[in-house]
Amino acid sequence: MADSYNPLIGIIALFLAIAPISKKKYFASLNKIGILFFSIASVYVLMYFDSVTGMWAHMGLDYSTHGALAISITIYLACHHFKSKLLYATTALYFALMLYQEYHTLLDLITTSIVLAPVVYFINRRDIITRVKIT
Repeated sequence: MADSYNPLIGIIALFLAIAPISKKKYFASLNKIGILFFSIASVYVLMYFDSVTGMWAHMGLDYSTHGALAISITIYLACHHFKSKLLYATTALYFALMLYQEYHTLLDLITTSIVLAPVVYFINRRDIITRVKIT
């Protein structure tokens, strides 16, 4: 059950990023796909940084890639498509499920979120493609 949350919201996010193509808004769609890509890439850049430095292990914690991916996609969806209590509630429930199944500790999830969320929010407040001149 817990393993299906990230693929589900990922597919929803990708579908919503591609949707403007149907209205011939190619650059809007490309911009959203780029932002989604960089949001997700930041999860794995931070994971690599942790594997090289051992930052979380040094604190006796574990970097939560699952939690980071959920936060990343949730921020993308909230910034670009919909701000919904249901979206936030499902992410919170996913975190609660990870705690219940003992995938991670509360501190793992909190520290991962505190480090990653500002980066992802910054990415989502920028346009990847701001100006395109076709000649």
